[in-house]
Amino acid sequence: MSQTSFNLNHPTWNREAADENPGVPPISRCHRRTRSPLTVFLVRRTLGHVKEEEEIEQFMREYFRARTATFEAISRIRQPFRNRYYDAECLWGSHRGEVERSESERIVNINCSSTERLVVTTGFFPPSRRTRYHVKRLGEVCLIHQVDTQCIHLFSKGDPADCLDCGGSSWQNYNRHLERMPPSDRVPSISNLKALWESTPCDPDVVRFMDRHCTERAAVRQKELQLYSQFTSHFHSSDCDQPWSGYRAGKTETESVVNTKVTPTWARVITKSPGDGREFWLRYNLRRVGETWLIIQVDLEATGPDCKP
Repeated sequence: MSQTSFNLNHPTWNREAADENPGVPPISRCHRRTRSPLTVFLVRRTLGHVKEEEEIEQFMREYFRARTATFEAISRIRQPFRNRYYDAECLWGSHRGEVERSESERIVNINCSSTERLVVTTGFFPPSRRTRYHVKRLGEVCLIHQVDTQCIHLFSKGDPADCLDCGGSSWQNYNRHLERMPPSDRVPSISNLKALWESTPCDPDVVRFMDRHCTERAAVRQKELQLYSQFTSHFHSSDCDQPWSGYRAGKTETESVVNTKVTPTWARVITKSPGDGREFWLRYNLRRVGETWLIIQVDLEATGPDCKP
């Protein structure tokens, strides 16, 4: 069958042409009725949204690919430092699985309205927690200006209505610094022990190990931040804060050893460092390897009404 070419100026399809050519029978009125202005507006808006959704989808896929490449480059910078100071099984600061999670993130839904563009994804935060990106268009450029994740209470309790973290919205807004750390990474409050620890002499060998660790960590983190900043400058607006990413400038270079307990095979180290409004206390568990040490676990002091010694 030959392909038919439609001529929109033919009298059959053009009312004005039909009036000028009475010998050519026009199509019936029901088939050649004109669209109302509202219909034309709705069609154009729908087509516009479809095109915009396609552009945002392409932007997000480019974002995923660039993020994965950035994580891979950061991992190559971090690994030699990790090999010198951390046991292979220590998860603290390892960002383990980061590259794989970045690769596995998939778009679930894109919603474009007159006020905002929302992209919902899955795959980055297990188990099946979704991520929501708020995307802005600045001329021909798309930028992410806010990132949310599904409230953890959806998985622990199933009802976020009374949740202080999400306010019943089912989404945690990370621009408000509502990051929650799993309870397994916390240790009870140590307020009653801090004065005793600070008055006890520390093992000089362990202190030297920790000082080298903190110095090298600060240098590595600076390189990580440079790479991550290059990536975010292309995809994030300047007001998009990401405490969940783990790549934020901190004051870890000022971390100091407060207390040590050393045996022939293992050591425990208590450190403190300045934070936003309070001090952060950490507990490092070390094991001896030849003439040096390796960090096997790090715990953060827990604070709050639910934390008991």
